[in-house]
Amino acid sequence: MTSNALLTFLLNAVWQIPLIGLAAYICDYLLKRTNARIRHTLWFVTLILCFTLPIFSVLKSSNIVSNETPIIEKTNFEKVDNLNLQPTVSQVVQTGKSPAFLVNENLSNFLIACYILFSLYSLIKFLIAFRRTQTLVKTAFTIELAKDFLSVVESCKEYFETKTPQILFSKSISSPFTIGAFKPLIFLPIELAEEKDQNLLFSVIGHELAHIKKRDYLLNLMCEFICLPISFHPVATLVKRRIKEARELRCDEMVIDKLVTPNVYAQSLVHLASSAIDLGRKATMTVGVNDADILENRIMKILKRPKITASRRNLLLISASALFIAVFIVIATFTLRPAIAQQSSQQNYKTVIDTKKGYKTALDTKEGYNTTSDEQAAKRKAELDMMNYNQSDLSEKVKITMAQAIDIATKQESGLVMECRLVSVKEGQSDIIYYAVRISKDKDNKKLLINAIDGKIK
Repeated sequence: MTSNALLTFLLNAVWQIPLIGLAAYICDYLLKRTNARIRHTLWFVTLILCFTLPIFSVLKSSNIVSNETPIIEKTNFEKVDNLNLQPTVSQVVQTGKSPAFLVNENLSNFLIACYILFSLYSLIKFLIAFRRTQTLVKTAFTIELAKDFLSVVESCKEYFETKTPQILFSKSISSPFTIGAFKPLIFLPIELAEEKDQNLLFSVIGHELAHIKKRDYLLNLMCEFICLPISFHPVATLVKRRIKEARELRCDEMVIDKLVTPNVYAQSLVHLASSAIDLGRKATMTVGVNDADILENRIMKILKRPKITASRRNLLLISASALFIAVFIVIATFTLRPAIAQQSSQQNYKTVIDTKKGYKTALDTKEGYNTTSDEQAAKRKAELDMMNYNQSDLSEKVKITMAQAIDIATKQESGLVMECRLVSVKEGQSDIIYYAVRISKDKDNKKLLINAIDGKIK
């Protein structure tokens, strides 16, 4: 991802993620009386959009630039040095499709550097959590289970229609959890191996089998990966937390619908939470009964589960869906298109964009430069007469933008960029498209040819 594309992703994410998060929050409020499965789907889709909307903005911005068909001047390679690349200070030509603005190069580099550092920090946290999970797996062990315990497992398996999971015990954990996408493992504290309370066992095993039934471990991994590129945004972190909360509430509803009464299940949660307070659990790549840290909220939802008619539920679902889709369309319509301004000791220069609607000559704003000589005007007219009329065929071959070409040129030769434009050079039997860049340094002029396809310097 180039610097300009990364900046586009970053700046669009800053405003798009809060708006889509706000829309999801309003929809969640409308759906608060519906079951948790719907709200979990809502927040999961929201997290996906928090990542895909900025990506869509980058692709949309690239398409807008590529759809601006530039004027390509025909010339021979031997005559490139004779091109009259006159010094100009040019304004960006707007296409009417999307606004564009310049960002100071130093500010852009600072923002990108901060973003990369924070993303690396988030990646390191993810890897540490993953390694800690693997350590838990290695320290776990199996024991011979009592008949009562096995009967509870079989009953839960039949209710949820899942395969018999492998159950492991560990002295290093204080609350149950599940790991594994395709071969799930249930980890239990060693204290539960001798547990005689059938209701508690039904609550624990049932909750973990609900996670397995819904493949929550895999979904949790997906959420972690999706969140990595946008982890810098606090709203993205909030959305991920909402997913965890809705996931636990959904599993709670599955248990009380099939296995135990709400009162019994609430008492089991309190018992598990009290035994887990002392030890706690560090961040891992797991899903478990105490993941969301919303015990009070879960108990209230269990004991005072709201009742709603099917017609009212459907009406709320349609209203929330319409609102969410409308906000999504509005956000996707607008895209910030930043451009990194090249720095010089004298003045910031902007890129010339020539559209297929015609060759738009930018105005020269440099102090004292108001007119050109007749000889220069004649040379310019002669060069324009050499233009190939079949512009669309040639411009389709252009793969890099003028801003990218200028960036490549200034890295090769430091100085003041006076002008950049496309030229088609006849080499053998084919036409090769180059960006002709003129750079001024210490009263000397340097002309570079940047291949418009692969960005190599001629």
